[in-house]
Amino acid sequence: MISFRKLAAAVATAICLASCSTAYDVYLCIGQSNMAGRGEILPGDDAVVEGVWLLDSLDRPVPATAPYNRFSTIAKRPSFQALNPAWQFSKEMAAGSRRKVLIVSNARGGTGLDAWQKDYVPTLDDGFGRKFGDDEKLWGTVIPQYYGEAVRRARAAMKYGKLKAILWHQGESDISKADTYMERLRRMVSDLRADLKAPKVPFVVGEIYKGHNNAEKINSVLRAVPDEIPYSRCVSTEGLTSKPDNTHFDRAGQIELGHRYAEAVKEALKR
Repeated sequence: MISFRKLAAAVATAICLASCSTAYDVYLCIGQSNMAGRGEILPGDDAVVEGVWLLDSLDRPVPATAPYNRFSTIAKRPSFQALNPAWQFSKEMAAGSRRKVLIVSNARGGTGLDAWQKDYVPTLDDGFGRKFGDDEKLWGTVIPQYYGEAVRRARAAMKYGKLKAILWHQGESDISKADTYMERLRRMVSDLRADLKAPKVPFVVGEIYKGHNNAEKINSVLRAVPDEIPYSRCVSTEGLTSKPDNTHFDRAGQIELGHRYAEAVKEALKR
């Protein structure tokens, strides 16, 4: 006859194994339009991605389907949301893992780094699209604070698992302010890690499209991030393709960018 102590130990072990095998790895994906996603979505891309969930508008995990940024609380109109790097990234992070992947995609096109600072106060019209002029149903409405929403939604996701990395893609709007970009980015990363109680969480940035006008001004700063910000990585966009606007990565570019983010995060996590 099994003793009560052995039975309790067996139950505890079963609970632990169950929770370990079903827990989520959380990834916060923030930035401007290329993180929101502008890649073409083809038939079949709306199929559920195995092993991957998205944090929905009610802060619940739901099976992941493209486009990932549709639940962003600061996003432009739904028709703007397309394939983003988190789609391919999540596939590769989920492959071969016993843990589920939970993506928090909360990006918005056209946003500058100043608007992502913790102390930034939204106004109806501040030059970063906060007037919701891109969605007539929301005209005259102040957009929620970018930083505050990123933290709030990441915390909601962390109830289901552990924050494993923060993915950042932004820079086109800050080319003219490249000389102060590192200082401002360092402050934002420090605030995010402190508020999320994750002082060593990997922070991975991606270069902007190299064919964009004056791209090297900001890309040279982004490449220096690993030397300036602890536990960080920079993803190259060498060879990636874009849409005709020379700003937004096309479908192939978004997929390859997602792959490179996955490789960088795996390296950072030593997986």
